[in-house]
Amino acid sequence: MFTPKALLKRKEAASRPEDFTEGTSFHPLATDKVVDPEAVTTLVLCSGRITWDLMVDRGKRQGDAPTTAITRVEQLYPHPLDELKAEIDRYPNLASIRWVQDEPANMGPAPHYRRNVFPELALPVEVISRRASSSPSVGQHSRHVEEQKSLMEQAFA
Repeated sequence: MFTPKALLKRKEAASRPEDFTEGTSFHPLATDKVVDPEAVTTLVLCSGRITWDLMVDRGKRQGDAPTTAITRVEQLYPHPLDELKAEIDRYPNLASIRWVQDEPANMGPAPHYRRNVFPELALPVEVISRRASSSPSVGQHSRHVEEQKSLMEQAFA
């Protein structure tokens, strides 16, 4: 399997036994269960590994009363439009939606979702990503760390 191994060491990414023994087998979206829907003003949509970075950073910035909900899109295609619309409807005071991805702007799900999914949603979606590039990686760890910090700042601005 070709997948980042870093998630194996992250406590936030660990599943509980109940995740495998209760409920249904697959959900197109992993919804945020730690927020008060009435308090949420920003919905951050993401997919993959960046979810855990966002959750940790949100905890540092917003503490125990977050105003930002984080929803992980588990099924990129076929588009989970009905589920996304239902997720947006959960938050009556929602003012903005952001798509945050680790990949450059011209890669990952963002280009496809800009054309096919975001126009169908109730609010405009701001895409937060690394700037467009011919390479999926910056190639220098210090630059990667700087860009990652910038992504987090933009996600919670």
